Amino acid sequence: ERFRSSKEASASERAILAEAVRDVAFKNEALFDELDINKEIESFVSHQNDFISELISANEVLEARLTGEMAALAALWIIAGIGIVAGGIWFSNALSRNINLLKQGAQEIAKGNFSAVVALSDKGDIGQLASAFSQMAKELQKSRGSLQEQIQETERKASELARANNLMV
Repeated sequence: ERFRSSKEASASERAILAEAVRDVAFKNEALFDELDINKEIESFVSHQNDFISELISANEVLEARLTGEMAALAALWIIAGIGIVAGGIWFSNALSRNINLLKQGAQEIAKGNFSAVVALSDKGDIGQLASAFSQMAKELQKSRGSLQEQIQETERKASELARANNLMV
């Protein structure tokens, strides 16, 4: 309906018009409030996105550091493993070498070479065994020398007895 000029409008029409203006103002105010809320939400979302970006960056840094540390730890384990294997090989070779020297000494004594000496720098059980082995060889050599002297003495006496026996006959 068309309103007449504001002079001609009745009080009820003015009241309706005032109500409509208040309603529009209220709706405008609600729209502005909604716009403010939207701005606050946008600001909140922006801050959250910034925070998430910082978390992602920090996570990437931590992952890179952890990857580096894991690589270093893996390298350390590999080096330790290589060291253990190398040490085991060295120990095995040293032990085998010492045992082979003892075996060669025993073979020399078996051949009758009582002057065979097994000299090892090892101070452990194998070294003590080598020392005892060398001492045994020296003692056998002394015993053999003593037996040879006794044999020679016995042969000399037997020879003298045989000469004396021949003179008596």
